[in-house]
This record gives sequence, structure tokens and C-alpha cells, in this order.
Amino acid sequence: MSIAPINRRKDIRRALPVLVIQLGDLRFPTRDWSLGGFALTGATYLGRPLEIGEVITGKLGRPEEGIQEDAAFHAEVRRFAENGDLAGCRYTQLTTEAFTFLERLMRRAQPPRERPSGEGDSRLRRIFRRPIEAFSPTDRGD
Repeated sequence: MSIAPINRRKDIRRALPVLVIQLGDLRFPTRDWSLGGFALTGATYLGRPLEIGEVITGKLGRPEEGIQEDAAFHAEVRRFAENGDLAGCRYTQLTTEAFTFLERLMRRAQPPRERPSGEGDSRLRRIFRRPIEAFSPTDRGD
């Protein structure tokens, strides 16, 4: 029997919908995000190394909608992974607009589905075996 690791995070993390972080003139996708922070991908492309404890300032957005100019934040770099290319950051300040933007995204996100152990894996395998072209915009894989 395997034991799943305990998630000690205060906020639920989401990978979708995709969140984009703008730092200066550069935009980066997040690997995952929550109301408490985000995992910034491509951190090595900033042109300078980030440091643990450093506070970064940026704006939030979505690939489809662009950057929301009033959705600003300050976040502290907490950890690195994947050879420094992934930076785990925790918000230290969010504008009201940024918090509202994240709440709206959270409502769009699919909630994690609780299921008894072993149930549902075959449905996921069916979905991911199909080529992307086989999906229609309303297809849920049923």
C-alpha cells in the first residue's frame, strides 16, 4: 500500500485555466497557481537570477484576455525546482482587482474530484489516448 504525500498548502492549486504573469516586459506562464501564490515557469529567462526571499512585482493575466493592467501583485520567491527554471512564489500583496481576477479564475477552474481509490482511471486513459483534433469544444470525453 502506498501513502499519498500530505498537501500542507493552505490554498488549492490549479493548473487550468492558465495564469500568465507579467514581470517588466516579459510574460511567463504558470505551472500552477492559487489564491496564495504561483509556480512561475521560465524563471531562468528573466536575464538575471532570482533569489530566495526576493520580492517580485508584476501583473496577472490570461493568454486569451491579455494582461489585466490593474491586477498587480508583489510576491516573494520561496523556492526553486527544475534547475532553477521553476520558481515557487507567494503573494505578499494583491490589488483588489488582482484578488477579484484570481477569484474569478478559481470559479472557472474544475474542482478536484474526490473519488474512491482506483475509480475513474479508465475514463482518463480514454480521453488522453485520443488525438487533440478528435475533441470538439463541448466534448467532455464521455
